[in-house]
Amino acid sequence: MKEKKIVILGGGFGGIYTCKYLLKKLKNTKVKVVLINKSNYFVFTPMLHEVATGGLNAYSSIEPIREVLNAQNFRFIRCGVNKIDFNEKKIYTEEFSVTYDYLVISIGARTNYFNISGAEENTIPLKTIEDASRIRKRIVTSLENSLIVSDQDKLKQLLTFVIIGAGPTGVELAAEIEEFISQNLKYNFKINKDLIKIIMIQSGSKIMSHLSDEKIILLTKNKLESKGIKIIYNSKVTKVADNYLIINNKEKIYSNNIIWTAGVTPNIINTVPKISDEKNYFHVNKFLEVKNLKNVFALGDCALFYDEVKQQNAPALAQVASEQAKIASDNIVSLIDKNGHAI
Repeated sequence: MKEKKIVILGGGFGGIYTCKYLLKKLKNTKVKVVLINKSNYFVFTPMLHEVATGGLNAYSSIEPIREVLNAQNFRFIRCGVNKIDFNEKKIYTEEFSVTYDYLVISIGARTNYFNISGAEENTIPLKTIEDASRIRKRIVTSLENSLIVSDQDKLKQLLTFVIIGAGPTGVELAAEIEEFISQNLKYNFKINKDLIKIIMIQSGSKIMSHLSDEKIILLTKNKLESKGIKIIYNSKVTKVADNYLIINNKEKIYSNNIIWTAGVTPNIINTVPKISDEKNYFHVNKFLEVKNLKNVFALGDCALFYDEVKQQNAPALAQVASEQAKIASDNIVSLIDKNGHAI
């Protein structure tokens, strides 16, 4: 009987944890588990805000995939994926093709700039280790340059830090920036703290809108404001330039430090036939199977899963992807059991 092969696309939380659960459940079997990812390391993204502010060394938030996942029936392939052919049950990579019996798509997401003029060119996102390093460098450089400028307008721009988006990433980053700057002012820079402005811009009426617990939201809001962080609500960024942004097409805020944490959109992958919607989401059922496909699962930021209990789509969070990985791995194993293959 032919050995079964499970292929997982993506080395983020969804992909890594699905692989981890499968290797545990399929230990001592002949089922092969293959993970394909562009990089050979796993990034613990919930800690990137600490890397961005020096709380953690960059290497503390990454782990080599081959060390995280190690089993006789496991293979890691480092490369990009060009196309999935669901009819052929084949994945075309940059180098070669790989067939599958069961497929897990967990390709993650990229920063969503919502087609706002200048946003991509003039802001720093927080999705990668490189982004975190850029943010830290920008903060330190701004503090250093503020000591030598004489123009008061330029001084204000250097000491104003703007975070666009007040979801979990934006909130955590704002708090970390405030602490990082406070520590630097205490030990390294003789700058009047009153000159420091940290501003969060939120398009909606509350921060962390994915939460239903209003008490937690209020406590977080009060904590941020007690640190001197200003939150601007119901305001949409309509333009970003190299030293300012415009909200609601009228109000201009000057800053040399504009950080974008306002949302993500799924990474794009070519498929035959095209299954994802116009926003590149893979729609999945309650088993996390891609609708209208057999033995193909999707999870994490690239999957659109409607939570019937909470009456909303599952948020793009690492915790959600980790939980979905457990469900997807259980369902794949049950399918293999049902077909009597390899176990």
